[in-house]
Amino acid sequence: QVLHVDQLSMASSKATIRQEKGSSNTKGRLRKVHRVLKRKKPLSELSVDEVMDGDAEVSDDDERGNEDTDVQAPTAGKKKAPSSGHRNAMTRLAETDPEFFQYLAENDQQLLEFSGDEGAGEETDDSEDDGMGRPEPVPTSVTSRSEKQRDSELEQEEGEEDGDQDKEGGRMMSLSTSGKAVTLKMVNKWVAKLTKTHSLSAWKMLVQALQAAVGTIGDLQSDGNKSAPPPTLVYRVEGTKEFNAIVGACLKYTHECLSHHIEINHRPGKRPSLPSTHRAWPMVKKTLRLYLPTVTKLLQNLHESSMQRAILRHIHTLAPYFACFPKTERSLKGTLVTLWSTGEEHVQVLAFLTIRALTLLHPHPALHLTLKKLYLSFVRNCKFTLPSTQPRIRFMQNCLVELLSIDPPTAYQHAFVYVRQLAVHLRNAYASPQKDSQQAVYNWQFVHCLDLWAMLLGQRGEEESLRPLLYPLIQTAVGTLSLQPSPKYYPLRLHCVRTLLELSGATGTYVPLAPYLLEIMEAQATTKTSATNAGKPPELANLLRLSKMQLQSRALQSNLLNESFELMVQLLANHSFHIGFPELIFPILVRLKKVAKVTSLSWFRMQLKQLVEKTEEVSGDVTRDRATVSFSPKDSDQIAAWEKDRKTKENAVVRFLNTWKKVHRQEGEEEEEGGQRRTIRPLVAKKVATKKGHQEASDEESSEEDMEEEGNSTDLGSKEEGLNGGEEDEEDVVEDLQLSSDMESC
Repeated sequence: QVLHVDQLSMASSKATIRQEKGSSNTKGRLRKVHRVLKRKKPLSELSVDEVMDGDAEVSDDDERGNEDTDVQAPTAGKKKAPSSGHRNAMTRLAETDPEFFQYLAENDQQLLEFSGDEGAGEETDDSEDDGMGRPEPVPTSVTSRSEKQRDSELEQEEGEEDGDQDKEGGRMMSLSTSGKAVTLKMVNKWVAKLTKTHSLSAWKMLVQALQAAVGTIGDLQSDGNKSAPPPTLVYRVEGTKEFNAIVGACLKYTHECLSHHIEINHRPGKRPSLPSTHRAWPMVKKTLRLYLPTVTKLLQNLHESSMQRAILRHIHTLAPYFACFPKTERSLKGTLVTLWSTGEEHVQVLAFLTIRALTLLHPHPALHLTLKKLYLSFVRNCKFTLPSTQPRIRFMQNCLVELLSIDPPTAYQHAFVYVRQLAVHLRNAYASPQKDSQQAVYNWQFVHCLDLWAMLLGQRGEEESLRPLLYPLIQTAVGTLSLQPSPKYYPLRLHCVRTLLELSGATGTYVPLAPYLLEIMEAQATTKTSATNAGKPPELANLLRLSKMQLQSRALQSNLLNESFELMVQLLANHSFHIGFPELIFPILVRLKKVAKVTSLSWFRMQLKQLVEKTEEVSGDVTRDRATVSFSPKDSDQIAAWEKDRKTKENAVVRFLNTWKKVHRQEGEEEEEGGQRRTIRPLVAKKVATKKGHQEASDEESSEEDMEEEGNSTDLGSKEEGLNGGEEDEEDVVEDLQLSSDMESC
């Protein structure tokens, strides 16, 4: 519409309005003036009588549109008048007739702020309609624009309309200062309309009632405007039954009503289109602007897990609508991150699913901010590790890996900054060998962060953008192993070795981890422990550090040996298909045979003998198979194909590892049922000892005699003094992992 306000005969109109100033029909005539301003006929062609009698030019379609719908879609192709002419006219009016200008400022502020692009999407509340019989809106054109431009436009539009929120609530209805009391009869009436005709007016009144209901349990003010006065409420909710009925009706019928009026197209392999591109979007936009923050406040103020689950399921279905309001979406994500890190198990899952749905709708730049919030929340909530918190920590790691896998380039940016930060902490610990600097590395937060990035590279290591992070992460983990060689940090060493083994097996990268495991075996196999076995042995999965009393426990010695033995078998199994396996295992076998010879633990000696036997068997198979090949070591492609073929076949070491895990899994289930833990010997050793009988026992006696003869010639026994003496039982201090400024700004 081309509107030339300065062409209006201002003298005639203001004279007429001044005569009507004290009358009760002034507001009605002002509405007629607004209606005339929206007509297609230029104002220059209207007479004074036509201006004041606005119904003269109103067509039948326009009347039906005003009665049947609250909001109409903007008509495509309408021209927008420049707002500068209107502002100049209002300035001249203030100078020539300040009394009339003051009257407009007090009674119709909207007319003073009128611009050419307003009016098409205005929502009128003069009629209460059930949404049926509305005119067919003209579809809006969807232009090809970037996601950042679309997000900025949505956010700018949302910010412009935030200031009108209180006016919107005040214009709806004002029966009294406290609002009209909501009854169950009213709620049932609204629900009936929603069920039969999907009435937008009924849904709008239900949303206003929900706003009043949420106001009874929390502050309705927005997070960014704490000092703003509360909006004028249309209704008030006084009873629990009414509150439950309103909340239940909104959760049940809102999505159904919106889906009836706005159909979201789900295209296979593509992101769904946002509701803001639909032609009926203006009909629900303002009500959604009121409803979505209200639901977010409801989620923040309710702490019952069952209610949180119901609201999260509802919010998950409304994710496309939240994506149309960037500010509301950011507020919701903050609440979801809190529930994801601290909520009940099912609440955690639903919160993550909602976060993922919102992120997929707006990958850029929402993914960057979401990953930062989730990672920092993960670091804060993994400070302590207990059997009860282990599943939660593993769940958060899996969620982060899932979101990081959405966009590998963005994942590289975050991983680079945070892995570098871990390396900086490690470098400071080496440069300043003090207790505080070492505690910045030897804590659960550091270990879990290493585990997180190793999981990401293990699952997405084939991505070219993530591959460069493999070497620095491995170097950081190996440096953590070597920082403090004291026996009291054996549990932390085993944690890091297990993480590196999983990464090595997933990426095919060789990491020399055997020396760290052999050191534990050699030390514990020759350590004299106390004969008493008081209490249950500590769970190594929940420890980073051992006390002096624990180091002298026979049960702990058994756990350390079994854990290191299992990791050694895993290491050999990872490389058992390699063409250079015979050369790789030679130094390992030498040290394993040496430990088996000097140890006084018969059950551990049997395990080592079995492992050496299976490893030599696989080594012989590899030697025979590679003797018949026709390619040379320089033919890397043919070598890779040969190794890939061998990897599909199960060898003796892999079968031994699978049997070990299966037996120990059964043993763990039996111990949980009986309420007891394994203390000394694994079931595999018992099974072998039973099968071989007295012959094996006699071999053990002869081996013990050989050990006594050659014990003085070995250097393993000298480590006993280092284990039992010179170690102070220091308190295990857990400190926060300090994040640098570049991490916070990522």
